Amino acid sequence: MLVPAHVRVIFLDNLIGMFSSYSLGFCLWASRFPERFFPQTPLLGLWFSSHQLWHMCIFMAVKIWLAGILEMHMALHEMGCELLS
Repeated sequence: MLVPAHVRVIFLDNLIGMFSSYSLGFCLWASRFPERFFPQTPLLGLWFSSHQLWHMCIFMAVKIWLAGILEMHMALHEMGCELLS
């Protein structure tokens, strides 16, 4: 194997986290939650509508992915290159 098992686990954990956040954002947006259940709440129009919640989920997905990439980079950097040894 070119990539060690612990690095693959880091990659898959972050990939699952990223897609979970994207999926949650899509479900919130598609279901129009919470404005669908609370149509006359003025605060939802500016701050907590499905569109803003979708943006927060997308931001979290990007943050999860970036943290995973940095963690993978550090794990591979600590291993070193076997070809150069």
